[in-house]
Amino acid sequence: MFNTYMPDYDPETARNSKLLEFLMVSVISNMMGTSLLLSLVFIIFPQVPACFGNIIPPEYFTLPVRIVHTLYYVHMSTVIYANFSAVIAVLITYMFQMVPFVLNEFRMNGVQKYKTMRGFRTARNIMLEYRSIQILHLAFMDVFGNILIPLHFLIMKLVVFSNVVVIRYHNEMHPGVMAMLGIWSILGTAFWCATLALGGYVFRKSLETRRSWKNWKWKSRFDGVIMAKFRKSCKQFMISYGNIYVIRRHSILKFMKGLTCGTFRVLLTIKK
Repeated sequence: MFNTYMPDYDPETARNSKLLEFLMVSVISNMMGTSLLLSLVFIIFPQVPACFGNIIPPEYFTLPVRIVHTLYYVHMSTVIYANFSAVIAVLITYMFQMVPFVLNEFRMNGVQKYKTMRGFRTARNIMLEYRSIQILHLAFMDVFGNILIPLHFLIMKLVVFSNVVVIRYHNEMHPGVMAMLGIWSILGTAFWCATLALGGYVFRKSLETRRSWKNWKWKSRFDGVIMAKFRKSCKQFMISYGNIYVIRRHSILKFMKGLTCGTFRVLLTIKK
């Protein structure tokens, strides 16, 4: 597609290629920094409450045990972080590649600037290329959509747990543990809110793209009739797991409502 309709496109100097290179370098750098930071955390706080070392009696928590304990958690955390960061880098690159193309190049309003040739915006080309990208997107969601529900569940429970523990037991907690739970809550909320905001943006702009075909003056009456039927046959571009979990425009509001209600419900239950 890029070679046919974008003759000036150079993958080596394209913005998306530079973004992918930047993300890969960031992942490697952050992975190394995370390993060093975790090592310092376990040296300063050898018996972190969230780890198994906390259940070992102090007389048995000798230097060799502490070293093995630290190496195990540093290795495990680094591997998890590296895999998670690689997945996020692929997702970000895909979204930065596909979303602008779908939302801009297929949108027929005659106002915005296009990167593709004028001949791209015909009924035949729109139908062929849009359907190709739609199939690619569905295949991509078949792989990465499986993590949406578990990730939503884990982040929701992690943030609610962190909020409840910090609010309910802040007078009895160690400052380091309270800071750790606070960071978990802030990062979890920020990451998932950003994901939901992106999904809502894709959902809304994709709907506007399809609606633009309805009001566009096509070359012939036949093209207009064909595009009207094609528009009705197209599924919405969205970040989803089938029809079970779909990120829409108001998903971020529902997530924040769930966090707030869940936190206060747990606090009220504990108080009783």
